[in-house]
Amino acid sequence: MFGSAFLEQLRVSPMNRWAGLVDSKHGKHLVRVSQITLKPSSAYESVRDAVYKDWVHKKREQWMDAQLERLRVERGIDLQEFIRHDAS
Repeated sequence: MFGSAFLEQLRVSPMNRWAGLVDSKHGKHLVRVSQITLKPSSAYESVRDAVYKDWVHKKREQWMDAQLERLRVERGIDLQEFIRHDAS
């Protein structure tokens, strides 16, 4: 919005101190840098939804595996018996 030269001047400005006059394509500005917030990389933004869906899917699988194991133990189910039965 203000141009790359303006941003570069802000990068070298001291924190929490007034600096100026800083040139932009809109004129001259008296500025004070009080906080720097980095924007997340666009690479993360482009995969964020897919990563979240994968994480939810993995958590769901882990929960299901834990529930099946709990039921197997509680009910005394021998899975090897089912495997032997299917193989014959």
